[in-house]
Amino acid sequence: MNFKSTLSLASCTAGALGMIAGSLVVTTAPAQAQVAVCPSLGQLWSAFKTTPCRVGDKLFTFNSSSPAAVDNGSTLISETVLANFDVHSLTYRPQPTLTQASGTYILEYTVEIVDDPLTIGVDESLTKEFSRFSSGYTATGGFDLGILLDQTAWSSGFGTGLIGTSTASSATNSTGTIVQVPHGIGKLFVRDTVSVSDPNGILNSLSNDFIQREKSVPEPSALLGLGLLGLGGLISKTRRRG
Repeated sequence: MNFKSTLSLASCTAGALGMIAGSLVVTTAPAQAQVAVCPSLGQLWSAFKTTPCRVGDKLFTFNSSSPAAVDNGSTLISETVLANFDVHSLTYRPQPTLTQASGTYILEYTVEIVDDPLTIGVDESLTKEFSRFSSGYTATGGFDLGILLDQTAWSSGFGTGLIGTSTASSATNSTGTIVQVPHGIGKLFVRDTVSVSDPNGILNSLSNDFIQREKSVPEPSALLGLGLLGLGGLISKTRRRG
């Protein structure tokens, strides 16, 4: 092969490699959204909208909110560790405080059990599941009037797989009802709807609490029994075919 032939082959090879590289660039998946540790002193809701954050083994991700005044508020996501379980809470504080003139506020986000990077060798997403959640609010003393907070959660998406609604209101109590979560759910799609119907009502903050439990794992003897049953069925089928 002469020099010109060699140069021509090299050019073709380089062109082909360029086409392959170009196709790889086009088909490369977009980078994953950045995840931060939830600020211990809280953050503006507008900051939470742009960056998912985590506390321990819980990841909180914004979905939507309205009206635009929601962005003026702040949120604090925290963890309280107790003897037998821990509680993860999201607290939203509107700015200014929520009154009748503010209309209805809607906040949507997801909370998910994930692997805690500070826990070596343990994947909480495999060993834990949500057990219950509840809502609550704080109001200026003497102005707990006309407040209604509904915290609704779904298991498969917003509006899909309804789990239940925790309600806190002036007519009942500032601490909302407790909603039990079925087994096997490690991610909740949460929507808070809050309003003040009385002209003298003032809401300072609302909160959502989440508690998890350990997943139930069958005893080794039970697993062995299931294995033997499966093996017996396989032997039976083999004999019938013979």
